[in-house]
Parts: sequence; C-alpha cells; structure tokens
Amino acid sequence: MLFIMAFLACPSGSKDSDSGSGGCGGAPAITNYNIECNGGSCEWWVEADAPMGNVVMTAAQTGDPAGSCGPKGDVNECGEWQETHDAFSVDGSVGACGERKAISLNVETDFRNQTDNQSTLFDTELGELTVLIEIYDTNGDFSDCLVFGDEPGYFSADCTNVDN
Repeated sequence: MLFIMAFLACPSGSKDSDSGSGGCGGAPAITNYNIECNGGSCEWWVEADAPMGNVVMTAAQTGDPAGSCGPKGDVNECGEWQETHDAFSVDGSVGACGERKAISLNVETDFRNQTDNQSTLFDTELGELTVLIEIYDTNGDFSDCLVFGDEPGYFSADCTNVDN
C-alpha cells in the first residue's frame, strides 16, 4: 500500500528522489519562469518540479558591448544597474510535486526610488536586461539556477545554466 501511495504522488515521467535532481522529495529544479507586467507593476515567477525554499532573482542592466566588468553591488563599476529580490512567496502548485513562487514589484522610473523586494526599474522592455534566478531547497541548500537575457556571461561565475 505504501508503494502505491508513493507511485500516485509522482506521476509517470516525473523525477523521483532516487534521481538526485528534482521531483517528488528531491532537490527542486527550475522548469519554467516568466515576467508579466501590467499597469505599473510586474510579477516575476519561477516554477520548479519540487517544493522550493528561498528564491533569489538578480536583475542587471547589461548590454554595453565595451563593458566587461561584473557586479559590484547596486551599481557596478561600469555604472550598470543591478537589483536583487528574494521575497518570493508560494503562488500555487505545479503538477503533482512542484510549485510556483512569485513576487510582485512596482515599476519605478527613477533609480533613487527603487527598493529591493518592493520595486524594480525593469519592466517588459528587456533589451539590456540579464537575469539570474537561484533556487534553494526547503533545507536552505542551493539547488538550481538559470540565467537569461541580453548578456548571460555577466553571471557566468554564478551559474552556467543559460536559457537563450
């Protein structure tokens, strides 16, 4: 009976804890993400194939072909903007095992008004934006990451999983 219950918890084709990388009871792996902006606010969300602990999203203004420097806090030595948000909350379940976490941020037009976990300078105009998403398991251990956007190499020291 216990075997049948475990089988029902993870549908066919899902990873299980024996695989060591995601699925029911395993370390979560990123399966999807998106940015949805509407009326002066944006919702950033990430989905994983297992319950997540903390989610950290770092967004950086990149795209300067002459720039080769990396992050140095809020504004790096090239003068590019960077912000980090880590107040994601559960926004639903995904399949039998996973979940979605999201954060809603007001869009600011002046960098002096931007506050991490409350607002962002970035909306759907992603031309010079590069994003690093890092997820942790429910024990607080690093589990997975993903980089997408204009200049994935900007975060190459932090994550090599790139979504082109």
